[in-house]
Amino acid sequence: AALLAMVPLSRSNFWGPMAVTIMGGLLVGTALTLLFLPSLYALWFRRSLDAIGAPAPGAPAPEAPAPGSGPQPHPGAAPVRVE
Repeated sequence: AALLAMVPLSRSNFWGPMAVTIMGGLLVGTALTLLFLPSLYALWFRRSLDAIGAPAPGAPAPEAPAPGSGPQPHPGAAPVRVE
């Protein structure tokens, strides 16, 4: 919508060059946001999963932790009183 709003301004001698520049920036920014960045994100995180040793297809699932073995408080943390 903003790109089309610049069309009337592009015919002006005074505002025309700025309107064309804004239209180009909006077009390039939209293309980067909708096409380039999602593909870059997909490539980046696919490689990082392979690099950290993602489980191979068909590998057994990791075992679930035992109940009660969740995160433990820091050894120096003050005890919490529950009333």
